[in-house]
Amino acid sequence: MPFFISILYVSTKTANNIKEFRLRIRDDKVIEHETTNPSFTVMTDEEVFSFCTSKFIEKFKEFKINTLTEIEKAKNNISIKDEPGRDDLLYITSIPWVSFTNITHPIQMSPVDSIPRISWGNFFEESGKIKLPISIQVHHALVDGIHIGQYFSIIQEILDNPENYLEI
Repeated sequence: MPFFISILYVSTKTANNIKEFRLRIRDDKVIEHETTNPSFTVMTDEEVFSFCTSKFIEKFKEFKINTLTEIEKAKNNISIKDEPGRDDLLYITSIPWVSFTNITHPIQMSPVDSIPRISWGNFFEESGKIKLPISIQVHHALVDGIHIGQYFSIIQEILDNPENYLEI
């Protein structure tokens, strides 16, 4: 089971379970998406990065197949262009080479950018437990500390019990 795709699925599923992670500011109004989709970078064999967006599908097996297909497309058609007009996304970054305590992402101020950013780093063992650093950056007018806490509670539940959430 590919680690990246598994954590991508879990991160997106978790965010979609919390209404505030699906809210966006558009034209001075707050709108709610029914579902958000992961948008991330893919590294090619030449170590060039390309933007990739995958559709979130509730069934993990279908999500995995679709995401693998989208990754191959991104590798073969390198692009670093955003998809104009789309805000039904979660910007997701994986930095498997390092563990970290915090990451700050660039955010466009005009127009207002209210797309959450979710990052994870290299997992490590500490005191007999496997730990995965996760960083979340959100628009504070839409998402508050309680929602970040809910995110971490839900993702911990899924990671502790993958057999209940991933078809493995």
